[in-house]
Amino acid sequence: MTKAVTSGAWTAISISPPGLGGVSTQHITWGVPAGGAGKSGYHFAGRTVEVPLDGTTFVLGTFTHKNFPIYAFNPNQFDVSLKVHVTFEGGVLARDFSFTFHHNETPNVGPAPEDLVDLPTLRSPETVEINGEEYALVIEGFMQGGKLVTRFVSAENGSNSADIIAKLQPIVKPAHTYSFKVLNPDGSVYGSGCFTYKGEEYPVDIAHVIGGLGRGTKLTEFWYHDPMVGSLGLNELLSMNFQRGADGEPSRFAINAFTIPGGASGITAGNATMTKPGPVTTHRSEDKEHGNEGRTLVFPGICRPGQVQQQPEPAVPLVDLVIVIDSSTSMKPDATSLSNAVSAAIETAKSKCPSDLKVTYLGIEGKFSDSLFRTTIREHLTKLGVAESAMRGRKRGTVASGGAQEDGGRAIEDVVTHNDWRPNAKRAILFLGDEGMEGGDNVDAEDIAAANKAIEVAKAGSTRVHTYLAKSGADEKTRKANQAEFARVAGETGGKAFTHEDTLQGFQALLEEVICASKQPAQPVVEDCKCCRECMERKVAPSTKP
Repeated sequence: MTKAVTSGAWTAISISPPGLGGVSTQHITWGVPAGGAGKSGYHFAGRTVEVPLDGTTFVLGTFTHKNFPIYAFNPNQFDVSLKVHVTFEGGVLARDFSFTFHHNETPNVGPAPEDLVDLPTLRSPETVEINGEEYALVIEGFMQGGKLVTRFVSAENGSNSADIIAKLQPIVKPAHTYSFKVLNPDGSVYGSGCFTYKGEEYPVDIAHVIGGLGRGTKLTEFWYHDPMVGSLGLNELLSMNFQRGADGEPSRFAINAFTIPGGASGITAGNATMTKPGPVTTHRSEDKEHGNEGRTLVFPGICRPGQVQQQPEPAVPLVDLVIVIDSSTSMKPDATSLSNAVSAAIETAKSKCPSDLKVTYLGIEGKFSDSLFRTTIREHLTKLGVAESAMRGRKRGTVASGGAQEDGGRAIEDVVTHNDWRPNAKRAILFLGDEGMEGGDNVDAEDIAAANKAIEVAKAGSTRVHTYLAKSGADEKTRKANQAEFARVAGETGGKAFTHEDTLQGFQALLEEVICASKQPAQPVVEDCKCCRECMERKVAPSTKP
């Protein structure tokens, strides 16, 4: 539980209605009054509140719609953006969170004259870290008439209010433990170490600096032990640099750990890579130097419980890449450009990152005849013997506005689950689209749910998903929301995220990067995955101890 103070400002509106006022304040208004009560508009009132950290709900603030008669204008449906400023823990931590309210200014006649307010975006794209854990702010709905609803029905000619119910949703990240060694010149183990962090296994870039001034994911555990310096923990780790990237990108590992205060004993070693150990440059015990004795630091290996040491990866591994495109008309230029560049990209990638590559090109419920996308996902899977009832993708013509052709989340699910992946091949998907993951259009709760499901299925199927957000006519807010979701799908599955700005010179460089990033570098695997002081002390052979 943490205490928070909330406040809000209505930062933007998607149209320019007559009488607009109060932008960037807590009370935005619009319209030309048709009576003496004044304009219509929204008001947000924040409060001081106890915020649970276990995912249970709290009152974010109070929403009021001042629904007074105004003269009609077009369009009568529009979006209003709210920025909620939340100050946590007595002012020590503050964050801004963004939400969208969709307004339907109905005529004041007919059987249902009430105005309607919907919440197309329930989860803010911003996150906050509290006590080392990351959280997303999610709106559950309006508390209206004792019921929790996502559509606020606002009676005419009055001020109608409801509390906004929200929660801090923990973002669960897996913990990964790596172990490393310091070797004597003859190859025997002199020292043993480990570290743990929460986040993605691959790629990862951590620059730890004592006091929290580094970058990347924070370490939750660190231990190193050898007979000279004894045991050093996270409190003695002055700095650590660990980067494990895709093929062609640098990998490095270095540590600098000393007893505090004084620094009389400790070790400085690196830069180790996946192919070459790094030198131990400083090795000090009670002010006696031993840094020139030929010891080396070995690049860390990830721990997976219950597994034995992996065999070295073949020089030319199998890589299966499926390129999936939203087949709506707006994506045709991208389909053609990619098709024209892919042959050259594959040839270049053979020298940069050799692999036995198989590429499949599929459209979502549609094709582009002058490109390589001449087969739909449905046709491809049907030929493999997959029953249509087993497919998540919706048929073309069954969704309004051609939305089935833009079901990116469902397409990823179907390809991961049913594609004819080769045994032992590394699996990757490149998804190209320009709208939300569920039926296109703006990012709403359904698009977020579709992305979440795609991430879950891709992880379970050991499939890396790369994403490409094409250029579109969407407004900046919609574009940023789509870009954030596309990047989230890529980031949470170990893939890379791209936009149309990455293809200003064509698709070749992007495709080369996708192909190389789909070939995950080999990493040694060790059995003992617990990172603790006693664990590291046990790993040092008795003969090496003083």
